[in-house]
Amino acid sequence: MIAMIKIELEKLFCSKRFYLCILGLIIGIQLNAWELMQYYLGYTTVCDLYTMGRTEGFALLSFILCVAGGGISFCIEQKGQSVHYITLRGNVRNYGIGKIVSAFVGGYLINFLGFALGELSLAISVYVKLGSWIGITSCIPQIGLDMVQLLAGSFKGSLLSVIALLVSVFIPDLFITLTIPIVIYYAWLAVTGWIQIPRFLDIVDVYSCFIGWDSISWSQFWSGIAYPFLLSV
Repeated sequence: MIAMIKIELEKLFCSKRFYLCILGLIIGIQLNAWELMQYYLGYTTVCDLYTMGRTEGFALLSFILCVAGGGISFCIEQKGQSVHYITLRGNVRNYGIGKIVSAFVGGYLINFLGFALGELSLAISVYVKLGSWIGITSCIPQIGLDMVQLLAGSFKGSLLSVIALLVSVFIPDLFITLTIPIVIYYAWLAVTGWIQIPRFLDIVDVYSCFIGWDSISWSQFWSGIAYPFLLSV
């Protein structure tokens, strides 16, 4: 099992698609930053640009990239008719576990590295625009908090990636695999908005458990891990 997990992780980290998805998030953040700085002159710090640029439309892009980098590998292998030969050479159970781990890790890292490197790269944009580093030095504590928040929020990428893997097992279609996890995510948001549910089941709360240095909700943090983990099981 360990050997198969290692193989699947090697496939992930050697995949151009994985790095292109991270790069896509960074470029998207940069494009948002330039638009905000061009049309809204009040946004002159890294934190302003990062916070105001994360719109619903941009969130949708991040969801697609998380799924594309981590959750469609089985679909691609199934289309290429290589799954049969892989499972002949190894145990089917181990192959499935390897795919789950790869999807989980891929979705998480794409979200975390894309947003983290994207926010840090905004320092360059602010420096080019203002000609000084004041736009980053003025909000270093907030940038640190954003990094900590990403530790929990990035499990959302794992969740979507694992859902995509689950969908691709039953419907190995690339378009469906990319879109259904996002539909399920927003449908769950709608349902939880209509009914009263415990906080540990509310995705909005689960992936926003770091709201300040003195008010970190570790129960929500573990709930964020539990969502994709239970789907994996």
